[in-house]
Amino acid sequence: MNNPLPIAFSGLALVGASFATTLGEHVDGVIRVVTLGTLLGTIVAYRRHQRRPGLDPFPIITRWSAAGLLVGVVIEAIRGLS
Repeated sequence: MNNPLPIAFSGLALVGASFATTLGEHVDGVIRVVTLGTLLGTIVAYRRHQRRPGLDPFPIITRWSAAGLLVGVVIEAIRGLS
């Protein structure tokens, strides 16, 4: 049985790396939210795979990544307008 803790640490490392390598204020914000969305999707997919091993985790991770992208763009658009 795999532990989801390394996945969580990897996601936090990616968020930290996005703080360290600045591409632009708004781009970094979107990247952070997408990374966190992907991390959450990976954890959800892992838990689902543990309960029902035959199901493919890719669609869940993709949906959470897309949701993270959408939320990140919305957050940065609101920040840009205010």
